[in-house]
Amino acid sequence: MKLSTVPTWLRRHPLIAVVLVAGLSWGSAQAARKVLEIQRADTLRSLAAAPGTIRMLSSNTCTVCEVAHAWLTKHEIPFEMCTIETDTACRAEFEQRRAIGTPTFVLSNGRTELGFQVKKLIASLQAEPLRAP
Repeated sequence: MKLSTVPTWLRRHPLIAVVLVAGLSWGSAQAARKVLEIQRADTLRSLAAAPGTIRMLSSNTCTVCEVAHAWLTKHEIPFEMCTIETDTACRAEFEQRRAIGTPTFVLSNGRTELGFQVKKLIASLQAEPLRAP
């Protein structure tokens, strides 16, 4: 771009150009993140179409559990949730799996995921089912 094609006011205030470029870059990055989030949600929704595919063992004091619950609900991902402090069967499953924290996701193919990472849930659901010993 020739300097003569840049408006005079912009040549006098180059900081405005920097702010505009930064704003456009940030906006583009946000849009790309949103598209990726929607794609991952669609993939996870299709993988979890059958009831009981995703079960979340959670805790009353777990903030990541709250985030996971909100995200899964927002994106209409079917899942079951139980709380280890109030549900004795849930607590027993948590202990039987020797889980070290919450959220712990129990998937229908026998796999278990600790923490909430959509990419990991997708990869685990796409993996081969675990074989019983």
